[in-house]
Amino acid sequence: MSDSPFVTVVIPALNEEQVIADCLRALQGQTWPRDRYEVIVVDNGSADRTADIARSLGARVLYATERSAYVARNAAIAASTGDYLAFTDADCVPAACWIADLVAADARHVTGIVAGHIEYKMAFESLGNRMLIASRSGEVIRENVCVHHCAPTGNVLIRRDLLERHGPFSTTAFGSDVAFSRKLAACGHPPVYAPGAIVVHQCDLTSGEYLSRTYWNNRGNAVHAPEQPTTADLFRQLAQFPWRPGFRNVPAVQLAVADQPRTAFLTTWLYMCGARLAAYAGRVAGTAVRVIGRKPASAAAIAAPAASIVDAPARLL
Repeated sequence: MSDSPFVTVVIPALNEEQVIADCLRALQGQTWPRDRYEVIVVDNGSADRTADIARSLGARVLYATERSAYVARNAAIAASTGDYLAFTDADCVPAACWIADLVAADARHVTGIVAGHIEYKMAFESLGNRMLIASRSGEVIRENVCVHHCAPTGNVLIRRDLLERHGPFSTTAFGSDVAFSRKLAACGHPPVYAPGAIVVHQCDLTSGEYLSRTYWNNRGNAVHAPEQPTTADLFRQLAQFPWRPGFRNVPAVQLAVADQPRTAFLTTWLYMCGARLAAYAGRVAGTAVRVIGRKPASAAAIAAPAASIVDAPARLL
């Protein structure tokens, strides 16, 4: 398979010493030919041993000067030459056939972007983790990819020429990966779903972190909206206050993790109300950012100066 395309695996990392070894060891065991892929870890300013562990396990290590996962990904794009770039996160563990299944899916559909399946595993008990797992069933992920063109960088393969033509990622807000996959879809390259290309993601959010992420994700979606909103749109957003009680989905969150006890109904409902308020606040804030004229800047300014390659050569995985 010497004629197989070369794949660059990109992993942004910030203080991930507890989990990155599992990710990299899983990448050591890929069924894809070893001489046809490389692994790049971009350290985002870790204060722990993340970079040392990555280097010891054979990854090529770059250092991003700005704490942004999108800056890190853009730095890896600029510093690599792979035919494809496969993106995942340091707290994800790819299946052995991950790269092979992603490339095979693009060979079948030839769209240039393939999103795999993310399987969520609870690292510790929190309502935030329950909410995350309950909202990410396989059918939901498939619909997000195939219908809504959402291909998050936790598990996605993108052909290099599409990144060079339409990228790199914007670094102005959360959700730049989804904004990019939707941009590709609008240009005739919709993402396809590869259910066999699995990564297992550790759900390690506290309840407070989940609410914060909900706010920032919704804010990012509003900032990246393709149409420029008006003041009237902002007032319409304000009028969409989530006043309805929303009891229907409480049982799904209570039972999201089969081997964990059921959470109290009232506690779960109150937390879900908080999550809905966080999403509402994020949408309003993102729309307000656009209305007052602070549009997302072009991503073209992101390039190799954001990172530097370590001097020590990486060992083969």
